[in-house]
Amino acid sequence: PPKSDEGPIVDNETSFVHAQKSSPNTGNSDPVPNLHRLLGKPIVFIAWPKGVKGSKKKWNHLTIDHMTPKYLADLKNGNIGVVLGQKSDGLCVIDIDDDEMVQPFLNANPKLQDTLQTHGSRGQSFWIRFKGNYPLKSSKLKSLTGTDIGEFRSNGNQSIVWGMHPGTKEPYKFVVEKPVTEIEFDEINWTGEI
Repeated sequence: PPKSDEGPIVDNETSFVHAQKSSPNTGNSDPVPNLHRLLGKPIVFIAWPKGVKGSKKKWNHLTIDHMTPKYLADLKNGNIGVVLGQKSDGLCVIDIDDDEMVQPFLNANPKLQDTLQTHGSRGQSFWIRFKGNYPLKSSKLKSLTGTDIGEFRSNGNQSIVWGMHPGTKEPYKFVVEKPVTEIEFDEINWTGEI
């Protein structure tokens, strides 16, 4: 597979199955330049141990000032989380945990076809930068029947963008490896299945 700073060439027609077959999260190359290209700046990263997506370790104090060259260089040694919401200039994640809900969500939101999308063990995470107002609190996503199917992540939350999934012991994958889409929150269509 390509090195993480080169990344695979993925178009929006790439199938979910194909995306599971390859990952840019391999090798020892520095992933940060590619992550900055995809996520934009400013971004506040969290350094997690390899195969960890969270712990009791405090991270809410981190700001852009902590993103020193040494801190960024050390990120490749473990999993990389991203602080969401205001600290990363409106970057949020819509995390859909149900594989069957991904395509209906995309059908209702064609503007998100080309945004950065990642996959851990199930479903997909859609990385979006919001212009203007957006919810500053995170919330659960539910199906029409009331089943929890994911989460909208904003302030006070983080998501893993690079590294090894603790459950599958496989690398997180880029389903669509394109820069995050920047839109207004009101442009998200929550009708349909979610």
